[in-house]
Amino acid sequence: EEMREQVLQTIEERERQGAHAFGLVVNRVDLTERAMREALSIGGLHELAGRIVLRCLQKVLSRKRFAGLG
Repeated sequence: EEMREQVLQTIEERERQGAHAFGLVVNRVDLTERAMREALSIGGLHELAGRIVLRCLQKVLSRKRFAGLG
């Protein structure tokens, strides 16, 4: 939850900066537009922040697996 709150602060800031800045965050973590819309409809930016954290953790695990570390 601590990570989610940190991410939430960032995406709130990016949202205030405009659609382009907000979209860069979502694209950076490889969330699909569908996943983003779903998260926003379910629980707003709080839900989106949680999904961003989960996606980043998935990417870490994938890198470990492909590097032969997991």
